[in-house]
Amino acid sequence: LAKVSDDLASNLTLLSDNKIDILDIGAGTGTTSRDIRRLLFQRHKMLSNWHLFEPDKDAHERLMLNMPPWGDSFQTTLVNDYFNSNLKCDVVLFSHSTYYISHLEKTVKHIYDHVLNDNGLIVFFLMHEESPFFSKQLLNHSIGTTEDILSIAKKLNYNICSNAEVRINIFWNKDLLRDEDFLFNITKFILGFKNVSTSDVQRTIQYLETFQNELVDNILIIKRD
Repeated sequence: LAKVSDDLASNLTLLSDNKIDILDIGAGTGTTSRDIRRLLFQRHKMLSNWHLFEPDKDAHERLMLNMPPWGDSFQTTLVNDYFNSNLKCDVVLFSHSTYYISHLEKTVKHIYDHVLNDNGLIVFFLMHEESPFFSKQLLNHSIGTTEDILSIAKKLNYNICSNAEVRINIFWNKDLLRDEDFLFNITKFILGFKNVSTSDVQRTIQYLETFQNELVDNILIIKRD
């Protein structure tokens, strides 16, 4: 995330006087937003207002705990609809949320044409379609992957100003597998369901207990020329 904050700062210096607006689509519980906000300020003295879109209302309480507003310097708002609004932002963030978006190309094009300010950035955290995150055992589907976004960017002639890989070794802490809130949230995330059953959770536990692998995160940044 430090590299992401550096990339944002270097590409956004001409956009505003050290204050930017960021839309996080699929903000989850806000941990990624929180860390990027902190790094932007600590490393670059950049202030940021955050607009958080998260369709899972069960996550809203934890989201706002992780992303509280700090006076006028760091404002935080929940967004119900980013398609039919006048919201304009310097950065739009998709952190592993593209897997669950219908009509992904239409969404990316709308963001690029109508939400981004001039020279704005779309930031994607993604996995490759061959990632072990997408498991036939769990019946989740490899859509909205790195390959899909690269294909959309090529088709629409968008400028990819950064394409980096981050390798993460995953070893699941067995204590987490006894945390009921964590298990339901991770099952929703992996399966892409808003609601999951106990049997869904059990299938996910069985998978996670044997899962020890290296995951590769791709960080793609599209710049609006």
